[in-house]
Amino acid sequence: MIQETSLQPIIESFERTKAAITSEDMIKGIDFALEIVRSYERVVEMKLDNAKIEGANEQLREINKKLSKFNEVEKDIS
Repeated sequence: MIQETSLQPIIESFERTKAAITSEDMIKGIDFALEIVRSYERVVEMKLDNAKIEGANEQLREINKKLSKFNEVEKDIS
């Protein structure tokens, strides 16, 4: 589920550079750099997903509190 990120231009630049290089050591170095950037990109995406989930959980906790208060009021009325 990798989407276009601000790191995408860096990845594309590495890919273009890698295609133009003939030195095996340089290609290995670029592959290593690409792996680091892609791993960081995945970490950022996971953190964003976790933040979204945490936000949803917080909203659910607030709804649960309101429903609990509503249920208490209904019990008192009954």
